[in-house]
Amino acid sequence: MARLMMHQPASDDQKSQPEVEVITIKVGTGEGARHFEVRKDRLCVRSEIFRDYLASNPSVTEIDRPDEDPYVFSLVMQYLYRGTLPNVMPLPPFIITVEQKIQLLNCLGRVRKSQHGKPFQRPVRELWPEIAEAYAEKVDQPIDLLTIEMNVWGDWYNNLGELKPHFDRLYNNSVTFNGFNHPISNRAHIIRRRMFAFIDALEEQAERDATGSTFTRSMKKSTGPSEKEEKEDARSREGCHNLQRLICVSERYRLDSLTAICMDALTQLYKTHHLSPSAPSILYIYSHTSVGSKLRLYVSRSLAHAIMNKSPNDGGIGGVETDWIWDVMKENNELGMDVLAELRGKNGMKVTKAEDAFPCEYHWHGEGDICTAKLY
Repeated sequence: MARLMMHQPASDDQKSQPEVEVITIKVGTGEGARHFEVRKDRLCVRSEIFRDYLASNPSVTEIDRPDEDPYVFSLVMQYLYRGTLPNVMPLPPFIITVEQKIQLLNCLGRVRKSQHGKPFQRPVRELWPEIAEAYAEKVDQPIDLLTIEMNVWGDWYNNLGELKPHFDRLYNNSVTFNGFNHPISNRAHIIRRRMFAFIDALEEQAERDATGSTFTRSMKKSTGPSEKEEKEDARSREGCHNLQRLICVSERYRLDSLTAICMDALTQLYKTHHLSPSAPSILYIYSHTSVGSKLRLYVSRSLAHAIMNKSPNDGGIGGVETDWIWDVMKENNELGMDVLAELRGKNGMKVTKAEDAFPCEYHWHGEGDICTAKLY
């Protein structure tokens, strides 16, 4: 009976439903590579580049992007399915607390006993020994809910984020053995989605508790406000860095709505924490974007403001001396032209801060068009 469930034919209701086309995007190389499955219609609605490519290549089901960063692309996937700004702010490096461990075990127990979790309750060799050999030939790294639960019990995971790859593997293994539209793979997809949401909720709660300094930490607590401010500043800078990387990808694939909400978030983060683009981030941005980039526009305005408004005692912006700005402008013609374009016609007048510009100046839409960022 169990074996029949692994290969059961679709019911009449399932046959009557239109088949959903799924595109697999392979991102990165080596051990860190990840496979993302996304609905074709959702991808085409969000991205002009993918829409044109898939329209010209309708039979394509897999896309290889070896040069992209799997982490950044995971943020893109969050946006594609949620339609909101992904969580780019890093969490403090907490290990899983006792309270979180109890919540995880309770949740895993419920999932394992649910209808969706039945095919994954235990290892395949125990549930279906008659197909274990065939399964092992197709699946290199098996995983099941009981193994994940035992890993939590044994403190195998260093943090909450380390659970997600195992739920990715649970789904990918089912797709490899059963296929995309098989009922078992659909159950694995639901499990992964629910567990990701549960883990995200635990992480968000941890971040809220950490901000209020009420969270039970595994690391040494801050001994003074200056250290706390320093850590918060580092987190803000990393959040800015993640947003910059995400915008580079969103502009490359013309995910215009994502670019808009990310530019709004980046501008607000810079303004709230009194930050500006750093030397490494400027070099990164100009090597990963093209002419006309909204992110380049923000950077060039920031540098123009620093050049024109620098006081004698000001050491520069974001750790970047203004003398360096001129040096890098000489080495990078596109950066130099962008900054000079912002300075042209100012005649010594003050240059407006980049974050004080009208937000839609950093969005990809025409004058009078509906601003997609305001829809989210």
